[in-house]
Amino acid sequence: MKKQLLATAITAVLAMGTSATVNAGNITDKVSLGAFMEVGGYIGGEERQSIDAYHFHEKSNEAIFHTDTAGSIRVKYKDGQVFGGIEVDAYATKKTAELDKAFVGFKFNNGVTVKGGLIDSVFDARSSYGDLAVEFGKGAVETGAGGDVNGLTTEYSNNAIYIGVTAIQDSNSQNGSFNGAIDFKPMEDLLIGAGFLRTDGIFWGAINDSYSWNVGAEYQATDKLKIGALYNQYRVNENDESVDLNAGGNSSADGYEARNSVDMDQWEISARYKLAEKLTVAGQVSSRDYTLEAENADTLSDSGMFYGFGAFYDYSKNTRFSADYQYGTALNESMGYVKAAFYF
Repeated sequence: MKKQLLATAITAVLAMGTSATVNAGNITDKVSLGAFMEVGGYIGGEERQSIDAYHFHEKSNEAIFHTDTAGSIRVKYKDGQVFGGIEVDAYATKKTAELDKAFVGFKFNNGVTVKGGLIDSVFDARSSYGDLAVEFGKGAVETGAGGDVNGLTTEYSNNAIYIGVTAIQDSNSQNGSFNGAIDFKPMEDLLIGAGFLRTDGIFWGAINDSYSWNVGAEYQATDKLKIGALYNQYRVNENDESVDLNAGGNSSADGYEARNSVDMDQWEISARYKLAEKLTVAGQVSSRDYTLEAENADTLSDSGMFYGFGAFYDYSKNTRFSADYQYGTALNESMGYVKAAFYF
């Protein structure tokens, strides 16, 4: 019965996706409403691992589906140079909806924009320069103050350059965390960008103490082919309690449960090619190398390559289907990803 209901719902959404009236659009001349729904998830081991630097040593003998199904309702306000918004998200893995964004801002005539509240940080929105993978990869590792945060963002942009910085308060309203990004186009088809992140405080109930930076480039080689490259460095300091970084799957019996720090380096080369008007394929090759310093003064190092390929199909301007597959020694097992996204 549940499968029949899901099939009926998806069919109905597909039908709406072909209609120009599906977008909620403007409620008034100043207020607009939008929504999206994503149905799908990851197929892999006991942990959703391969997109996280600290999970690619966990094995499982059976494939498990991890749902990533979610929905969102967004309300936006714009009156001249003043703007704002509210977004409420709901996830299949949680029982309640959550307030994801609530912000106000002002856009000056000189290209500067300032916004504050519960927002997407600059790092979250713009840090994956050079990462063209469909799902796996996502450029720089995001933790702590990398996602939706209480903060203040200042941005400047024109036709040639973008610069943005987000100053962040942690869960105890303490300052000290920040992130940002910069990008520019030295020529028409080439984009070069860099992002940075410093997390120092309490986020989601745990101490975060880490930093990350990355640099990447994207080049539109032909009308159909785009290529990208990135390098990312990520460090978790000894005070950080937000992630479990037991290198090589070492347990407390090995004496490595207490670490001082972890350093991770990642590089990636990726490409996208438009096979047809609505169909695009993508591929990536990447390497991750990391070093763990344990409290007993031992140092562990590990590295590995992984590869991926995927595709997305734009059924309509409101509907996209995507899939990705990744494997390699850095993962210890393969990972799959499938999703249908509907935008209203």
